Amino acid sequence: MTIRIYIDGSSRGNPGEAGYGFCVIDSEGKKLAAHYGYLGHKTNNYAEYQALLAGLRYAVKNKYPKVEVYSDSLLLVNQIKGLYRVKSSNLVPLFLQAFQLITKLPSFKINHLPRQQNRLAHQLAHRAVDLKGNSEPEEK
Repeated sequence: MTIRIYIDGSSRGNPGEAGYGFCVIDSEGKKLAAHYGYLGHKTNNYAEYQALLAGLRYAVKNKYPKVEVYSDSLLLVNQIKGLYRVKSSNLVPLFLQAFQLITKLPSFKINHLPRQQNRLAHQLAHRAVDLKGNSEPEEK
């Protein structure tokens, strides 16, 4: 089964109050999980990476064989694809953590999508900042 993980990070100010969100959808369009987390005072790019890491941890934990990640952050997508270099010293450790998790997945793809097609993850990231807290994961 292929799962799609929609991720987003949010920072009100850059840096500013930050949070992330991710939503997991199965191949039939059913929501398997949704989660968000508050990060404190961080940059938007840091929040985007935290969303990716949280989604990847979920996929590894649940042993999904095929994972497709969707993000509206072109920077993150192109860094993971190896098209852009990771220049920020704050993001290098997150990039390395992401690759450690990706190697545990039998099949992995990452894709860019327009922000308007990423509404649920975007709403979850904003909820994290609004509530300044973490959600309990909704799992199947």
